[in-house]
Amino acid sequence: MGQNVYRTAKLDVFKQDKLVRRLAPMLVALPGALRSLKDENFAAIADVLQRLSDEDVRVVQELCLGVVSRRQAETLWVPVMSNGGLMFDDVTLLELYTIVVNVVRENLAGFFAVIAQKGSEFAKQAG
Repeated sequence: MGQNVYRTAKLDVFKQDKLVRRLAPMLVALPGALRSLKDENFAAIADVLQRLSDEDVRVVQELCLGVVSRRQAETLWVPVMSNGGLMFDDVTLLELYTIVVNVVRENLAGFFAVIAQKGSEFAKQAG
């Protein structure tokens, strides 16, 4: 992203659960919004994010940033967040949203795919 290189790690299962519960108000719209990122349609993500409370957004951001490191030298990676605070004051809003979306995608894409499949199957049975 720009001049900065980031890498993510996996959230443990308890943090994934917390993330899913915080994202619950927007679960229906999120898969489509994530697909739209391939076209760099960040407006779709903004539309989805407005469905969350400020507290939920902050929790989601902190969970996601908590598993992200930024390269500082060829072999030195520094956590982006430590003790609830950003370690870098030059993280842009675009970088923040991109990081959060990537962490959510990497950690929950399989979960959302199963939910979407099961929801489709349920709708066919009910209809």
